[in-house]
Amino acid sequence: MTKSQALEIIKRYPDAKNYIKQSHLEQLSPLVEVAIEAITCKKEDFHCLPGNTYMPRKETIDRFAMAAGISFNPLEESTRKENDCYIGRSQAMVMGPDGKYCYGDVCEYEYDVTIRHEEEMLIDRNSRTPRLHAGAKPVEDRARLAYLTLRKTARQRANTGARSRAILSILGMQTGFKDLFASDAPPTAEKTFLFSRIIVNTKNEMVLHRMLDSLTAPAKALYGSDARNLEAQPLHLALPEQPEPEEDPDPAMDEHEEAIASIQESLESGLLGPRATLAARDALLNHQSDDAYLADIAARLKAAIENRKHMQQNNQ
Repeated sequence: MTKSQALEIIKRYPDAKNYIKQSHLEQLSPLVEVAIEAITCKKEDFHCLPGNTYMPRKETIDRFAMAAGISFNPLEESTRKENDCYIGRSQAMVMGPDGKYCYGDVCEYEYDVTIRHEEEMLIDRNSRTPRLHAGAKPVEDRARLAYLTLRKTARQRANTGARSRAILSILGMQTGFKDLFASDAPPTAEKTFLFSRIIVNTKNEMVLHRMLDSLTAPAKALYGSDARNLEAQPLHLALPEQPEPEEDPDPAMDEHEEAIASIQESLESGLLGPRATLAARDALLNHQSDDAYLADIAARLKAAIENRKHMQQNNQ
């Protein structure tokens, strides 16, 4: 949509919480455009904290992320375990006005099973209807089951907490809203949030050609650049011969080939995690013509491998 169309949508919600980035309303490249989305939330979509403060639930934060076009950097997605504590790690990213991805802070979230269980036991002991205590003494089987329940979901909750923090960080959103609703408001009371995101302009001819190229990327990887014409050729015909390289190759082509070789070398090293491996394969398959993206992924993969080697040396 155009800037005037975006401003018209914003005017419809004068009382909304506005998280629209001003840079998204400036003059943009013809290859991208801005999209404005209004998210209507009910009071029951928030945790009500003391002091009439409202913290968005996990599913509400996910709606905000979808509206703002947030995705996650696979090279920074991990969950590690230290003793009885699980630590999730995440980094959110959004497409900027120039079409390149902007990265947020790397966020971590700790979920210590022992501390959570101790807290649960203390709250239960002082409760009017204790579940885990008989008088002042804990019931061993029930207490153990409560601990195992926390342990069973600890890794996922650490990962979820890290992602939620990464989303709030890149949005610039506080974790709680003071007096977002009146204290006596019904659970169905509503509040609107406005978000903006950058999307590709599919009406642009260059973008359309790029989309078609990405659709045929698997065939190109197998059969070369003339894969679109293979259906019109007899099956017994060989592919056209590739032209010989010129004596003075373009320096940009050297950088392109170097980035591809670096990504392939990283894949063959066997030191990449599953998410990093997925990112490397996606780069080779769907981003062959994006030199800047390939160079960025190659550098990140190299850094990840060096970090893995360093950790292995320290463990030895």
